[in-house]
Amino acid sequence: YMQALKPAYFLSNVMKTQKFSEGRSGSFFCFSPCKRFILKTIPEGESVLLRRILKKYYTHLMDNPNSLLTRFYGLSAIKMPHGDPLHVLLMANVFNQPFVISEIYDLKGSWIDRGGFRKDRDRSKLGKDNDLPKSRTLRVGPVVKQQLVNIITKDVKMLESVNIMDYSLLLGLHYTSDPDWNMIQNFDSLSVESTVLQTTTIDLEDPSAENHSDEDFSFKKTEFEVLESTDRTEKYVIGIIDILQAYNRQKRLERFFKVFCACKDKKAVSVQNPHNYSTRF
Repeated sequence: YMQALKPAYFLSNVMKTQKFSEGRSGSFFCFSPCKRFILKTIPEGESVLLRRILKKYYTHLMDNPNSLLTRFYGLSAIKMPHGDPLHVLLMANVFNQPFVISEIYDLKGSWIDRGGFRKDRDRSKLGKDNDLPKSRTLRVGPVVKQQLVNIITKDVKMLESVNIMDYSLLLGLHYTSDPDWNMIQNFDSLSVESTVLQTTTIDLEDPSAENHSDEDFSFKKTEFEVLESTDRTEKYVIGIIDILQAYNRQKRLERFFKVFCACKDKKAVSVQNPHNYSTRF
């Protein structure tokens, strides 16, 4: 990633291949020119949390190489002339694939305020739990299914052990047999909370890009990051994202308000304690 973010290389491509955006949380983010990495500003609390859980997070990834948890590659604090330091996180972009992602879903296991408002929803836009058709399954076969469940179970148990909740399963669908869906190329609404971006080819006529081969940007992809359906008509891109939200006082107050003031279903709201959240997830 040090090669991908070299100033000369990054700046020479920034106007040609870059999109900057602001996520729902107010975080500012952008992509490296090769689209393999995401740069995102985060609150100081998330920076502190990541450093606190770093050893356990690292050990988990070493013991579970097929983990679906977001891969973090760097954390920096930039001192500003005026104001508080700017905390910047570097992570992998799970949707940097050699094929087009046709549909994207951000899934939490909650069914309160999780989409489903329009039956004619534009499928090129990010969907949530209630947007995913109830008949939709990942047709990967019983063996791969059990392996996937085991991987996710280990991942969420680790997150539970460090008091983390409110994460999402990011699911991308690629249809190999439907030319109409394969034509979806651009997504105007970007959010690192649920990142949607297709692979972008770097201009090889740019001298700054010529010396950067795939080996320069290589990093290990997990075996279960991309799965193929048993009939080979679909591909599924999967990752667990937004893993830096602790179940803190603010989240406890949010749950109290939603359940006791807004009278929402206590089992259906997104805010749950880490144990209940991981079990439902």
